[in-house]
Amino acid sequence: MNQQRRYLDMPVEEMDQRYANVRKYMEEAGLNGLVVTAAANHYYFSGIRKLANWSTFTRTVFVFIPLKGNPVIYNQNFGEAEAISRSYVEDVRSYDTVMGGPVEGVVEIMKELGMDKGKIGWELGYEQRMDFAFNDYMAVRD
Repeated sequence: MNQQRRYLDMPVEEMDQRYANVRKYMEEAGLNGLVVTAAANHYYFSGIRKLANWSTFTRTVFVFIPLKGNPVIYNQNFGEAEAISRSYVEDVRSYDTVMGGPVEGVVEIMKELGMDKGKIGWELGYEQRMDFAFNDYMAVRD
């Protein structure tokens, strides 16, 4: 049995609409993509919950939402099976480090999705939380 989307908490049609809505706003804002890392937001766009979100900050879950094309989840391999079975996003990838952010992997995925140029939305605004170390974020940005 295919494990993909086996335990999705919401209808696929609802998730399709969420992506249509966010892409409309991204286009209006001139964004080439969006990177989501805060727990509430990656749940909203993927359907997965980060295990013990309050107890670790070393296992960031990334949801990459390109303006065009399919989204990608990139999470620490500890949560890979859960991400596959609970996520709306079909392209689930993992990294193995907990001793720093997976900067190279993040950059590679952004390039693959055409998110390496132009404006990218990232959770940097007021009352937003980026579940990714600032220095790692700056390395991705550079």
